[in-house]
Amino acid sequence: MSDELLSKVQNSYDGAVAKQRNFGNSNRDRTLSAYPIDEMIERGWLRDTRQKFIVLQMIRFFETTGKDQIPHISKAFSAMKTDYSNYSPAQLAWLYRVRHIARQIDAPEYSEEHLRNSLPKLRYLMSEPDDVQFVPDLLLNCCVRLVVVEELKDAKIYGATCWLSSSEPVIGLTKRYDRLGNF
Repeated sequence: MSDELLSKVQNSYDGAVAKQRNFGNSNRDRTLSAYPIDEMIERGWLRDTRQKFIVLQMIRFFETTGKDQIPHISKAFSAMKTDYSNYSPAQLAWLYRVRHIARQIDAPEYSEEHLRNSLPKLRYLMSEPDDVQFVPDLLLNCCVRLVVVEELKDAKIYGATCWLSSSEPVIGLTKRYDRLGNF
């Protein structure tokens, strides 16, 4: 079998398993019900669909030390560095996926000056449809990671910016309203 065929078979199997697991039923940990877990599984963001491992995977996905630290589950937002109450669970899941992908991108050391000096060229590249393809490389040369992640069904998000650390900026985009003006 070809790799492509094996991949299709695996994706089909994963989708069937995800559908068999009715995460909306009473067995599911109700505190996680706000998150689009089925969609996260279908996309491969979470791997093991067995109920007992979902909470552990969510803890890892949201880079926390315990279930009570997962945004929208924790009652004590004051213990967190950021108040996530203004973001929906789907938006947070999307943003964390952007962060996971961004960590896999090697980038040179960030320089705000280098980025500022590149802004005129960036503006030009973003105004010409044929030149947009060069934007990710320009940003990467300035140590800005650009990540495109398909939006989750109920996220209603175009994009976001965040920092992996004080010297690692990230721009995350969706293809919602896929047109140059939104980019």
